[in-house]
Amino acid sequence: MEIKIKNLTKTYQTKQDAKKILHQVNLQVHHGEWVNIIGRSGSGKTTLLKCIAGLIPVDNLSTISLGPLEMQHATEEEKRDFRRNHIGFIFQEYELFPAYTAVQNVMLPELPYKNKEELSIRAKELLETLMLEHRIKAVPDQLSGGEKQRVAIARALLNNPGLLLCDEPTGNLDRDSRDQILHILKKCQAEGRTIVFVTHDLEILPYGDRVMSMNSGKLEEVDAEIVATNPFP
Repeated sequence: MEIKIKNLTKTYQTKQDAKKILHQVNLQVHHGEWVNIIGRSGSGKTTLLKCIAGLIPVDNLSTISLGPLEMQHATEEEKRDFRRNHIGFIFQEYELFPAYTAVQNVMLPELPYKNKEELSIRAKELLETLMLEHRIKAVPDQLSGGEKQRVAIARALLNNPGLLLCDEPTGNLDRDSRDQILHILKKCQAEGRTIVFVTHDLEILPYGDRVMSMNSGKLEEVDAEIVATNPFP
């Protein structure tokens, strides 16, 4: 999926004043490309991902195109349907429901829309691919951090999305678990998926094709070698 963003601005209105989080962000991501986004906490990275997914409204004159969808002209229903069919969002904190098993957590986003038995088969296949076939009946409290993140990835892949938005999904993992996740995501890219990956971990940068730096709501492309010596100017 191709992403085209022009003049993206996001302002939050508080009782006291207006706080601008994103400042005229411009970004183009080609189909099948992996783009890493780095930046200090609070610089606007997560807000950018949520804007791309259509989860929060953007300011006037901002334009976001995801493949054929022009986000600024889409209705909320159209955005919701597009997310459900074409976008996988991977959260740093997993966002798993504690009372449900691994396979149930994977199935949940599509349960209102698709046949339960078909979803169960698909969810189990994904968990098996992610080496979790022995954990499908485990609830989140019984899973390690790496296992929880693989369940979250399986859930994000349930709808076979063309776009994966990753909000620091390896931030809570040890090195081995992190590398397993990155290997899985690299396979997803090889299958033609576009990946936008927010991270603080500079060791992840070689997995991507480009590096963008977010600083006080402004986005610019940077050289990965320069980033290694001065990551967050």
